[in-house]
Amino acid sequence: MCYVTAIINGSRIVNGKRFSSSKKASKYISSILNTYGCQITEEYESANGHELVADYNNRIFVQSANN
Repeated sequence: MCYVTAIINGSRIVNGKRFSSSKKASKYISSILNTYGCQITEEYESANGHELVADYNNRIFVQSANN
């Protein structure tokens, strides 16, 4: 189970959208990046999950839940 939160142009466009697999979440993230013309430049791993950063105003957070 994965949860995706996306902040694009400083606005939260997706908040905790749930996916049954990381593959489905990855496909969704790709569609967001294509739609808004963003490209990931940095990735961070933290206790709260994975953060994908295009720039200051464009970030995507992926959190995995083990159920």
